[in-house]
Amino acid sequence: MRQAEEWGGLVRAGLAGDDATAAQARRRWDRYRRQHHREHSALHALFFLLIGLLQPLAAQTLDVRQYGATGDGQTDDTASIQRCLDAIPGAGGMAVFPPGTYRCSATLTVSGKDNVTLAGQSALLDFTSAADDPPREHSLLLTGSKDRPIANPRIEGLRVRARKGYGLAIGHFTNATIRDCTVEQSGFSGLYCFFGTGCL
Repeated sequence: MRQAEEWGGLVRAGLAGDDATAAQARRRWDRYRRQHHREHSALHALFFLLIGLLQPLAAQTLDVRQYGATGDGQTDDTASIQRCLDAIPGAGGMAVFPPGTYRCSATLTVSGKDNVTLAGQSALLDFTSAADDPPREHSLLLTGSKDRPIANPRIEGLRVRARKGYGLAIGHFTNATIRDCTVEQSGFSGLYCFFGTGCL
């Protein structure tokens, strides 16, 4: 506000015929314009940098229905869900299961990927409805390897029903989270964390 008042006085003096004061006003205006041009340029650069960072984050949230899963309780959604899980970037991302019953006939696996979240929205993964139910050790598995554990795997809001194997399993990991999940039926333990550190 004070700067605006000073400029107003300089402009009025210039209009009154004071050439020296008018020249001073022009110099101040040019300096102000250059300074704010730099500030605006920096803000524009920051804006586009943030957009560039946020776009990949948005792209990392995947919906299993976009990959063909129906959740209608009738269709075998195994291949569609696995395509979605395979599409999660190696650096991590989220696969969302909208409400529904997803029939599954084989193990669903996410392997070797950090920072993966499977978000269920109370969706049910039903491994019991397949006419031919082959033996399996796991129903849903997030895992790394002995030499390369995965970091920050997370499963939340999912329900699982299975006659064989473990319900929800995370292996070879650091800092795993299983939250608000329900295993209605399983052949072994409903929740299974193995060869890892930090499981909540």
